[in-house]
Amino acid sequence: MRKVNLILVATLLLLADFAGASELKPFTANGDSISLDGAWLFQVDNKEKDGTGLKEGWEKADYDDSGWKTIKVGSSWETQGYNYDGVAWYRQKVLIPADWKDDALLFNLGRPDDRGEVYFNGEKVAEVKGFGPHFVFKVPREKIKFGSENSIAVCIADWYKEGGLNDGSFSIQRFAPFGAVKSGGMMTEPMKLSLTQDLKDGLLEDKRWEYGWRDEGTSDTRPKMGVERGAYKGGDAVVMDVWYPNSQEYVDYYLKNGEKGSDWKKKGYDYVSFWYKSAINGEIQVKLNQGKIRWKNGGGTSYSARVFVEAGDWKKVILPFSAFTRNAGHGNTPQELSDPSFADALVLGYGNHELQKPGKILFAHFQAGAFQVAAEGQPISLAGLWKFKLDDQRPDG
Repeated sequence: MRKVNLILVATLLLLADFAGASELKPFTANGDSISLDGAWLFQVDNKEKDGTGLKEGWEKADYDDSGWKTIKVGSSWETQGYNYDGVAWYRQKVLIPADWKDDALLFNLGRPDDRGEVYFNGEKVAEVKGFGPHFVFKVPREKIKFGSENSIAVCIADWYKEGGLNDGSFSIQRFAPFGAVKSGGMMTEPMKLSLTQDLKDGLLEDKRWEYGWRDEGTSDTRPKMGVERGAYKGGDAVVMDVWYPNSQEYVDYYLKNGEKGSDWKKKGYDYVSFWYKSAINGEIQVKLNQGKIRWKNGGGTSYSARVFVEAGDWKKVILPFSAFTRNAGHGNTPQELSDPSFADALVLGYGNHELQKPGKILFAHFQAGAFQVAAEGQPISLAGLWKFKLDDQRPDG
C-alpha cells in the first residue's frame, strides 16, 4: 500500500508540474511598464557548445513548448534543482498593448550567466558574448505584434558554477513620445541652464558639481568627468567617461539662482531638455533633487526619469516633468512629479547595470521651458515670410 501511495503522490506532482506549465499566463502591462520577473518555461538543451535547440526551432514563436517545466528568473537554475552545466532555454509570452505602437520600448532581461541570445517572435534581437553585460535592447516596431501576444525565447550557455538569468532587471519599459500638454497661450523662450556654461577642464573643481551616489568601494571605477571644447555646435559639452557600467554612479549639479524649480513653477515650465552624443547604448537616469545626493550623506526629495541613449551623433531629449517619478514605497505606484518647485539640483548618472559597455557620453545645451501650443479653440497664425519659387507659365506648372 505504501508503494502505491508513493507512486500516486509522484504522479500527482508530475501532473501538477505539467499543469503549471500549460497554464502559464503571458506577461501584461501595468502602467507604463511590463514586468518580466516571474515564472518562465524552461528546458535543458545539452552540453554541446551551441546546443541543438536552434536546429529544432526552440526559438520560434509557434514552437510547441507544452512539455517544458517552469522556472523563475532572478536566480540560477542550480538553486532551482538543475545541477547542470551546458545550454538551456527560457520561453514566455508577453502581451504588448495596442496603444504602445508609437512609443519607444526598452527591454531588460537581466544578466546571462555565462552568455546568451534573445529571440523575439523567432528573430534574434540581442546577444551577450561573455559574462558581465546585461540584456538591454530595443526591438524594431515592425517585429512587435501590438495588441497581441509576442514570444520571447532566451538561450543561455553556462560552463562554470551557477547558470541562467540570475540577476538584474526584468521588464519592458515604455517611453511615450513628446507631446504638448498645456492648453494655455504661447509661452516664453526656454531658460538656458548653466550646466555647460563657463566649464572648467577639471569639472569637479567647480563647487556646483559633485559626485553623488556611487557603489561603495568602487571609487577607482567612477566616471571621469571633463569638458570637451567646441563639441556641440562650437559650444562646450560635459563629458562622462564611463569606465565600469555595472556600477552605480551619479553626478550632481547644484543649480544657480534663477534656474531652479521655484523659477520653473513661476514661469509655467513643463520640461527640462538637453542634447547628448553617446558612444554606447543603454539607459541613463536624470534626477531632479532637493539638495545634492551625496554618497554618504544622502539627500532630500528626489524624482528620476529614465532615458535610453543610442550610440551616434547628437540627439535631443525632452523630459516633461510628468516623466519624473518618485518611489512611493515597496509595492506602491511611483508618484508622478506635478510640482517641480522643490528642485535645486540636477543629477546625471546610471545604475542597476543599465549601460552595456564602457564608453563616453557627452551632454550639452540644458534648458527648462514650456511647451508652445496655441490656446484651446484659437487658431495658430501662419502669417509671415514663406519660401517662394516660380514654376512656369503653364496652368499646371
